[in-house]
Order: sequence, then C-alpha cells, then structure tokens
Amino acid sequence: MISSWFFLDAQTEVIVRNYATDGTNFVNSRSVTRRAVVLQLSLGTTFHFYHLSGTYFVSLRTKEFETQEDIHCFGGLKADIKF
Repeated sequence: MISSWFFLDAQTEVIVRNYATDGTNFVNSRSVTRRAVVLQLSLGTTFHFYHLSGTYFVSLRTKEFETQEDIHCFGGLKADIKF
C-alpha cells in the first residue's frame, strides 16, 4: 500500500504558571519575563510505502520570552519501519 498526505496544524498555548521560568512562590527568586500566550503553526507531509513510513514537518512559533529576537522556526524528520 502506498499513500501520502499533507497536514497543517495550528496551536495556541496559554501558560498560567511555569516554575522553571517564573521562579518559586516562597521567596524572590530568579525569573524570566515571558508571554502568557504562544502560537504555533506547523506544515508537513507524511508518506507510507508498505512497511515504511516517514514524516517531515516545519513549525513556526511566536516569541515565548521577551529576550527572543524573533519567531522560532524548527522542523523534524521521523521514519518508521512496521513489522
């Protein structure tokens, strides 16, 4: 069986509290200024060729931290062998 398709994905993340970047609740601790809402858009393709499959995608993510210069772009490649 041979097949392939494209996909588009949009996500919105709302972060209320992140102990790793916001610091602790008990004392004044180090923290990073961040945005509470982060948007992400992904575009990719997947194919199947008998027992082999592969996926490639590219994602764009809005700034999460105030010190970031621009949006963040990243991608991924995944391969599977099914038996």
